[in-house]
Amino acid sequence: MSDGKVYAAAPITWSIPDFFPGLTLKDSGPRPFARGTVTSFGSELASYAVWGNDNSQAVAARFGITLDQLFYLNPQLRRGDTTLLRDTTLNLSVAYR
Repeated sequence: MSDGKVYAAAPITWSIPDFFPGLTLKDSGPRPFARGTVTSFGSELASYAVWGNDNSQAVAARFGITLDQLFYLNPQLRRGDTTLLRDTTLNLSVAYR
């Protein structure tokens, strides 16, 4: 049972490791199975709108990253998913992960 008094306090510091330090993406342009639309903020890529028949492997290749990096940026995707649903928006920014 608590009497409502605080007997100790300490600051908490959260530290989440950066699994892909220095991760940068570069759009090499539309290609088969990666024909979606890219949105940028300034000079940085922000998001990708999936087009019909796009798949995760081609999208990752379009941006010069691995599948693991694509899944890292988009934790809502399940590893192993290759087919992407049309009009789904994928994150392309580490800052917005």
